[in-house]
Amino acid sequence: MVLEESPDGVHMSSLVAALHVKSAGVDPVVTVLTRDSNRIGLQSALLGVVSLGVSSVLVVSGQHQTLTTERQARGVYDVDSLQTITIFRRMRDEGLFASGEKMEAPISILIGGAANPFGGPNQLRALRVEKKAIAGADFIITQPVFDVPGFREWLGLLGERGVPDKTCLIAGILWLSSADEARKLNQLYRGMNIPEEVIQRLDRAGDAEHEGLLIAAEAIEQVRGLAGVRGVHLWARGREESLPELLDHAQLSVL
Repeated sequence: MVLEESPDGVHMSSLVAALHVKSAGVDPVVTVLTRDSNRIGLQSALLGVVSLGVSSVLVVSGQHQTLTTERQARGVYDVDSLQTITIFRRMRDEGLFASGEKMEAPISILIGGAANPFGGPNQLRALRVEKKAIAGADFIITQPVFDVPGFREWLGLLGERGVPDKTCLIAGILWLSSADEARKLNQLYRGMNIPEEVIQRLDRAGDAEHEGLLIAAEAIEQVRGLAGVRGVHLWARGREESLPELLDHAQLSVL
């Protein structure tokens, strides 16, 4: 379970949410945003994650604050996601803070990064993922995949660079509830890239929510067969009650 850190405005801290999730017997992935914290806050958050016994942390830049409910907030961006992955890797592997100061005790953590296969240009996007893998990212979670041919092309570029051998690639899957939601996401987020045929399919459906689950299940089936993909990340976005139906359609089981 990936716990997002205030992606679109004010929410409970993912670190605090992790404590609740851990107490329920689930091992979460805690997200940290370079948008909202400087290197001091990010390193402090990592120490907090480790202290809770959480095994994984996901480093993301976060969408621009003007796309959140707090449009007047100032972004921090002291370090970007690539630099943060490097800092976290040094903390884990070398026992050093960003300042070079020695840590008191070693830490154990899996470090993740994010990727947008559709933000273009593809060569630069592939290069950035490669840099994250070299910097120390143990896994990479992509933005939601609707354009499978475009995703396949992006994977090919990563394969040419040997990225699948350096890190674990996890494809993002998001299920839609309506054609209007799809159009809004395309307008708001660069690289969401929901094809027109998907939107039209939702428009024609008698039950758009059910159709959205079928579309997501089909995407899961397609990306699971692609070389280099090691798993899928299901983006519930507040619709966790639909997960059992999606898992049934996709013939997936939760371990």
